[in-house]
Amino acid sequence: MIYDHADATCRQCGEEIGAETLIETALKAHSSGHDYEAVKDGGERALERCPECSCESYVMYDDENGCAWCQLELGKCSLEASLTPNNVAWDNHGFCSYCDYKLGKDG
Repeated sequence: MIYDHADATCRQCGEEIGAETLIETALKAHSSGHDYEAVKDGGERALERCPECSCESYVMYDDENGCAWCQLELGKCSLEASLTPNNVAWDNHGFCSYCDYKLGKDG
């Protein structure tokens, strides 16, 4: 990972904080306003759990579409639908769950 050297120590209690936790916490704080508005108005959240690394670090906001931790970028499915952590097939990141299901039925 790029962020292996981002570990920190809590000033208050002295607990070690790993890079993964730092990234997730910073992204949650940064996207909290947008996510509140999205939930209130029925839109998409800016931050989701990454299907590759399972960190809550997959950013979908403005021109950003990728994981800040593992660098995964989901593209488009075979039906040209944009892939997101919410619709990607759990075992094949090249297809949405619907297409993955349909392809599995044919075989």
